[in-house]
Amino acid sequence: MEEKNRICPACGAENPEDNRFCEACGCELQSEAAAPAEESSNESSAKSLSKKKKLLIGVVLGVLVVAAGVVGVVKYLDSKTSAEYNAKLSEADNYLEEQEYDKAETAYLQAIDIEPKKEKAYLQVADVYVTQKRYDDAEQILQKGQDQAGGKKIRTKLKQVQPYGLYDDYLNDTIVPDIGLADLDELKNRSQLKQGLVSAEIRDFNKDEIPDMLTVAYADEKITITLYTCKDDEVTELDSVEEKLYLSDVEASKVDIFLNEYEDQIYLIQGQEFLYIDGGYRESKAFTLDGSIELQCDIAGSEDVMAYTYQLNGKTIADYEGEEEGYDEEVYRTRANKAINTLAKAMEDYGISADRLVLKEDSYLSLKRAKCNEDDPTETYISHFQSGVYISEDQIDVLNGEKFRMEDKTDVRSRIK
Repeated sequence: MEEKNRICPACGAENPEDNRFCEACGCELQSEAAAPAEESSNESSAKSLSKKKKLLIGVVLGVLVVAAGVVGVVKYLDSKTSAEYNAKLSEADNYLEEQEYDKAETAYLQAIDIEPKKEKAYLQVADVYVTQKRYDDAEQILQKGQDQAGGKKIRTKLKQVQPYGLYDDYLNDTIVPDIGLADLDELKNRSQLKQGLVSAEIRDFNKDEIPDMLTVAYADEKITITLYTCKDDEVTELDSVEEKLYLSDVEASKVDIFLNEYEDQIYLIQGQEFLYIDGGYRESKAFTLDGSIELQCDIAGSEDVMAYTYQLNGKTIADYEGEEEGYDEEVYRTRANKAINTLAKAMEDYGISADRLVLKEDSYLSLKRAKCNEDDPTETYISHFQSGVYISEDQIDVLNGEKFRMEDKTDVRSRIK
């Protein structure tokens, strides 16, 4: 049987199996049973450490899985919210296009409730309020948008909307106390009607992103049109023009005042007629509103049974006096037709087509006044004035020339407190 030796862990000398101490250095010899125990202890510690690592890794992985799930849920909810917001915006835009303003307002406000930190719905509903002349509501919703969503577009829109409230204050605090409010819609004797403010329209006439105000007033047989702007939170008068009506000299008359947007320009159009027993005078004017009220085109025609005079921008382009020249119907008509066509064509540069200004009866042409087309979204009716009684479009009651009526198409009285 081969003798087993024990190796000294200190010096490496061989010793008999029964020795407890090394014969060479005296160091205590480790028993063979102890080594496996130590190895077992080390293995146990390693296994325990491995379990802890696995547990820690598992916890970390679990946290990552939960975090990923939370992110996924948030993204899903954000995506769902965004889809609901966009759907509500689209619904509101459709209502706005159809001019169903109450439904558009409701849908935009619902969109704001869904996504209060997005700016578009605030901007759109503010436009609805401005269209409805609810200027305080427009300013309030934009203030809310500035607080909730912020953004340059809301700040810019708020700057554009604030003058509307200032104009309303100016109407209430300055214009109405100074000149009063005119009586509207009743055809009564002129002496019985109150004079004063008839209409007021607020619009960015010169496209500088700051709205202006145009007012129309009546007093002493005169129409006064005034242009205002707002700068540094103060309303300033820019310009005004007057139109004498000479109501005492005619049997009947009509005047239309309206805006026409044509080729990115807003024109003020004034069309009027003054009728007497054997003839009439008709005139149409186009003005620009860029910081002042500037006359651009003026066409006019005075017509009676055997005479006429047609003028373009104050210059006579055709006239005929039958008693002096000896009445010749063909000459009379040829000259008149040519002049009328020339006048009517001149207004086309301002968005008024020639056919709107020409009355054709067989081969005879007559000049008409410009009238607002209320079905055309590019035209905005401001005011209408009528004296006398019209039996039909071209027939009048000559016994009621004292009757007079004014109409406001801007609903300015809804803004007067």
